Amino acid sequence: MIIVLINLFSFSLLTVTQITYRPMSKKTIDFGEDVCYYEDIADGTGFVYVKPCQEGKRCKNLGISDYKIHTCVAYDNEYDNRNANCVTKDNYDSSAYRYGNGIDCTGYSCLNDKCDGTCSETQVQNLEDNSACVADPGFCFEQGSSGNPNKRYTPAPGKKCVRFELQSSNQKTYTTKKIYSNDFASIEDGQFIDDSQNNLIYCSSGYALYFYGDKELKNPDTDAPTNHQMYLMCVTVLGRDSNGIIKYSINGAENYYDPSKLPSKSSGVQYSLYYNDDLLMERLEIFNKFKNSLNDPNESIKWKYFYENPKKYLLYKSEPQIIEYLVKEEGGNYDYKPKLSSSNSSVLNMKYLTLLLLIFLF
Repeated sequence: MIIVLINLFSFSLLTVTQITYRPMSKKTIDFGEDVCYYEDIADGTGFVYVKPCQEGKRCKNLGISDYKIHTCVAYDNEYDNRNANCVTKDNYDSSAYRYGNGIDCTGYSCLNDKCDGTCSETQVQNLEDNSACVADPGFCFEQGSSGNPNKRYTPAPGKKCVRFELQSSNQKTYTTKKIYSNDFASIEDGQFIDDSQNNLIYCSSGYALYFYGDKELKNPDTDAPTNHQMYLMCVTVLGRDSNGIIKYSINGAENYYDPSKLPSKSSGVQYSLYYNDDLLMERLEIFNKFKNSLNDPNESIKWKYFYENPKKYLLYKSEPQIIEYLVKEEGGNYDYKPKLSSSNSSVLNMKYLTLLLLIFLF
């Protein structure tokens, strides 16, 4: 009865949301152990049955059946020989803006007898000095002053240029003073980040709201208000009500934020928050799981995917085969190591049979 009720609930949930994934453990047709995806066109339900492939393989469409059968095949990763010694030199074609040789560098250019000429893990490239390798200064850009030139560096390995500082001569208009390289979930509340949805995950809270350059919501440039810029700033979201009003805090101070009242940009397009929907609070719960899993690359891959796709997690969180299929195959995370794959799906089926036996016995 328990299993029947669970299946009925799953069926009704899938019908309402128009999403048709089902775990391969509940398949209605057996196409073989290596099949990781097929569409059930026989019973008219339109269900798609899936499971993740084992490590080192991906789910590929064979293109030979109306059922759109996919099977697990070896993952054709890309060769990477950065920093290997070059044999063939690059010939730069100035008219095409590209290098014409470097055949043995697998897609990279041959610079200073090295493929791609990248730095060591503890170094970055100085972009103002012919990409020379130097110790990581911790930032990507710094505005020069008093005759000093700008400083520009590549981000450290595994980091991204996200947090920045502003400067102003009149407290009305602002320019960028410095941009830092950052790890995931490392930027504290009250700090500005580069304007991109992909950068919210670098805030320690997982979210950011728009503010003016003085970190306030009142436009500081009343002389030319329509030309003034707003910037994303990390905040801790405490709630979101039915009217879309966001309750947030910065260093303990609680306030309210109405996204519908945001002004327009100089282009005339209104500022609009990223990820601002009815699932914002659920997304932030998933973000905390991501943040707590940063020391486990496999787990952090999973939670990062569902931070970006919370609806799929809420729908399928009780179906591990579907969860792992989505992370690995739809997310393109082929380095992800699933716990339930084609190599152990028979074990999963045995668990269902054991559970049924126990129910009948007791």
